[in-house]
Amino acid sequence: MSYYWACKMDMYLKSRVMDTIDFLLESKELNALVERASMLFPVPEIVLAACGAPIKYLSKYLAGSGFSIGLVMDGHRRFARENGLTTKTGHVYGYTNMDRMARYLVSINCTQVVFFTFGKKNYQRSPKEINDIMSILEQAIASADDGQSLEGKKNREILEMTRVVGDITSMPKTMAEHAKRANETDQSNKKVSVLFSYSSLDEYVQNGTDGLTTPIDIIVRSGGEKRLSDFLLCNASTHATTHFLAVKWPLMSRLHILLILLRYRIEQSLCPDCPEEESKAHASKASAQ
Repeated sequence: MSYYWACKMDMYLKSRVMDTIDFLLESKELNALVERASMLFPVPEIVLAACGAPIKYLSKYLAGSGFSIGLVMDGHRRFARENGLTTKTGHVYGYTNMDRMARYLVSINCTQVVFFTFGKKNYQRSPKEINDIMSILEQAIASADDGQSLEGKKNREILEMTRVVGDITSMPKTMAEHAKRANETDQSNKKVSVLFSYSSLDEYVQNGTDGLTTPIDIIVRSGGEKRLSDFLLCNASTHATTHFLAVKWPLMSRLHILLILLRYRIEQSLCPDCPEEESKAHASKASAQ
């Protein structure tokens, strides 16, 4: 009997922790408050700088032998608008965080990092915004090709472990050439996948997959929207745990990754052999009781 109640208490406490993490990650009101506060006082940046090493250590511990993650980078334009910046500047902040996040995730034993960089439907945006996005990416690639500056060397490091997934025929000519060159090099060290000119539905029709060979464990969308927008639909329906975060992509940090990993491991421990939906059902049942 004591073992039974110990198990019940364990499930209850874990479900409460999961609910708390969900609130921290998904509450638009809380994230808006943090964003406004950070505009006045750089407290979040100071905290992250001071706690960076412990956060990384815990994340690496939770990652274990490795995990794979897909990221829908949403919220650039709203971030720019709310901070009085141009849309292009919002995308620059977004690319900077993408680069930072790729390095961090690889450093904590992430076996595959997938970024939804530009979907086929994004070609419906204004020509100016499309040109701005292409310009940002091409500048990063050009600095990597130069390889002389510190930034260029860092860009070269990340580009050497990057593959491009998407419809090359629909890409602008310059970007198509960069994609072909990235995919011609040795694929064994490619831990970062950039989905560009990408459609999950098109990939499934043509190849019967999402365009990836590695199953994705966790799919994350920033920005507060709760939709996948034609991103890794096969993985989302069969394998991956999905998280929708309120934080806008330029502000997403390693602390968010730690919370996501913690919740993922707790959910697995509740029912390690069950599919995700069944595991959630166990957690909900424990909460109700």
